[in-house]
Amino acid sequence: MLTTSVCLYFQKLNINESNMIMIYLLGVLITAYITESKLYSIISSVLAVLSFNYFFTRPYMTVVSMDSGYTFTFFIMFFVALFVSSITKKIKEQAKQSYLKAYSTQIMLDMSQKLQQAKNVEEIDEITIEQIKKLLDCDVLLFEPNKEPVSTVYECFPIRNTDTVFLNAAIPAKRYKSATEFEKNLFSAMLRESALAYEKETITQTKNELLLKHKQEELRSTLLRAISHDLRTPLTGISGNADILLNNADVISGEKKHQIYSDIYDDSIWLLNLVENLLSVTRFDKNEINIKKESEFISDVIQEAVSHIGRRKNNYNIKIEITDESLSAKVDARLISQVVFNLVDNAMKYSPVNTTITIGAYAEGKDIKVFVSDQGNGISDEDKKSIFDMFYTVNNAVSSDSRRGLGLGLALCKAVVEAHGGTICVTDNKPEGTIFEFSLEGDFYE
Repeated sequence: MLTTSVCLYFQKLNINESNMIMIYLLGVLITAYITESKLYSIISSVLAVLSFNYFFTRPYMTVVSMDSGYTFTFFIMFFVALFVSSITKKIKEQAKQSYLKAYSTQIMLDMSQKLQQAKNVEEIDEITIEQIKKLLDCDVLLFEPNKEPVSTVYECFPIRNTDTVFLNAAIPAKRYKSATEFEKNLFSAMLRESALAYEKETITQTKNELLLKHKQEELRSTLLRAISHDLRTPLTGISGNADILLNNADVISGEKKHQIYSDIYDDSIWLLNLVENLLSVTRFDKNEINIKKESEFISDVIQEAVSHIGRRKNNYNIKIEITDESLSAKVDARLISQVVFNLVDNAMKYSPVNTTITIGAYAEGKDIKVFVSDQGNGISDEDKKSIFDMFYTVNNAVSSDSRRGLGLGLALCKAVVEAHGGTICVTDNKPEGTIFEFSLEGDFYE
């Protein structure tokens, strides 16, 4: 009707009949473009011929034409209209297929990229649900393959590879039945993509478990070797000194006895500290440590650590420098005190006697910085890279005793500080010596 109205208007302007035919062909073309069924194109082609014959050939307002030549024109017009509409339909279908192909490629690429970035099974679950929802616009449920279907209103589909079902995906049965073939194919492709991600994550977890098991076995072997080697010296010393006291107590002078008692005490304290570090490291390695944070004055924590150093502190000038006695932080006082103790013990081990060891604390922004500095031989840049690794020791100790550490103290310090959300580092103390410094979150009063 619209095409005929336009042609009637152009007729008043004395437009040639051939132009009328082109207008009707344009109408058929537009009809083919905006409709889905091919039937509409055929009907519009027939109506175009009949309308042209009825309104624009003599005699007007009748389907009978006076000019026999118009019969051929009508046939040509019909077939041209039908051909043009068919071509338009084909182009439209090709455009639709191209769009669907591009859309499926994009959605699968998007899903693939997100799955590659997933760090665990939970993230894979979230991405799978999100992408299926984006495609089908419906609820999506994931459940274990050994569980019963959530409801009869849901249809279940396995997320699987060739021999393993990882999960089942459930979507409303009505929505799946109403889905187009394209949507169903894309949905199946999504399930396969998710299965690959689950398979990759399973392989990664298996490798990590094997690696962890190997690491634990290696740690156990290293620990046993280290303990059997490094505990022998103090244990032999304690045993030998005890034997001397038992068998020769009457002939040993009081001064010599005092020296033997002191040696036994020092060896015992060394063993006690070693066992304490060993137990703490083991608990951290198994995630069995229970950190109880409370607001503590840093000065009290440092004093507690210094009080446990023992007689060796008399050989050094221990200085405590705290900018503000009210500095406090939410910490596990026992663990942080052990960190300070280990750092001071380490400083004494690698510093000459009668030198100064400084323990200090100050506020920096929202953090509390705690440091221990010494005047020893320092640590090389190469050793600094591994100084906090378990069982790593530096062979430049200057203390007079022959006991060698297991390399647990600094590893424990790092584990404790990081468990408190802080960091620990080592720097040079100019002109000589080393500074160990760690940060804790301050507990400042407004």
